[in-house]
Amino acid sequence: MDKLLLCLMLIFTGVLIDLFTKRIANEKLIINYPVKIAKRLYFVLLHNKGAAYGLLKGRKTLLRLLSTLSILFLSVIYFFALRAGYSYDFLISLSLVISGALGNYLERMNSGYVTDFLYIKIKRFPVFNLADVYIIAGTILVFINA
Repeated sequence: MDKLLLCLMLIFTGVLIDLFTKRIANEKLIINYPVKIAKRLYFVLLHNKGAAYGLLKGRKTLLRLLSTLSILFLSVIYFFALRAGYSYDFLISLSLVISGALGNYLERMNSGYVTDFLYIKIKRFPVFNLADVYIIAGTILVFINA
């Protein structure tokens, strides 16, 4: 059960950091007003009422249903992997994905949107948040550790 405790702590901490940074972004930034941090790195506040890249915008009920099903699906995979004795590396990777998905899910259920505020000025690169980073990094690591 040490694996479970470690992964639950990672999920909880990741969600807290994600929600905290979104709260700070909402308090300190102005919507659609970029603030340059480094050469190509900006803070830009956006409220995404859809999924990634604005998909399902305006389909609030469907988006909430799919978000709920995704969290449940990830939780089932996690507990099967835990029971099957998968490595710490795999479980931690999956915990990152769950943490990101849960951070976006909680904000979407509470606010009706997800706060995005990080932007790397590269052609067609979307504005994102820490939860998105957790999901992408965790997914890459899941495939590496599978």
